[in-house]
Amino acid sequence: NEPCGLVTNGPRLRAMAANPSTRLDSLEVLLQVCPTQVLGNPAFRLAMATDSGLIGHLGVAGQAAIAGCETADPQLIRRLAARRTRPARCRMAAAANPSCPPDMLWDYLRHRRPVRVALAGNPALPDALIAAILEDTSWQVREQIALRPSLSEAFFSAVAGDADWHVRRSLAKNERLP
Repeated sequence: NEPCGLVTNGPRLRAMAANPSTRLDSLEVLLQVCPTQVLGNPAFRLAMATDSGLIGHLGVAGQAAIAGCETADPQLIRRLAARRTRPARCRMAAAANPSCPPDMLWDYLRHRRPVRVALAGNPALPDALIAAILEDTSWQVREQIALRPSLSEAFFSAVAGDADWHVRRSLAKNERLP
């Protein structure tokens, strides 16, 4: 069910994903390519409402596409990615999603490093969460903060004084470096 060989962007795919006449199995494949259009598709929404097992039957790639989609319902993101027992790919997608519920973002601080790295790359993090991420023991997580294009001046000095050279090097690559 991977969209191998498909052009991954373009108006035709988006139109097909939004078309209520598109078959459900095709929508499941298109979910990985254009999740916003599939989640807005009335036929897919009806299928989700009438088949409680639909989301569970999607592969991990489809579930991760939903968890990472900015237009996904927060309760759906929670269902797919809130618990540590959920696949890491789903939790990483949700952690990077600007629409992820705030309590989940804070909880991700206690997850494994790949989830925390994805969290640090989320463009919609509040300053308090950025400050907490800067206390992370992994330089790979703190490095993502250094690379943020929206890093405030208050955090520049904290990142510039980081003990790890990887983090300082990444800050030097930041285009917003004053």
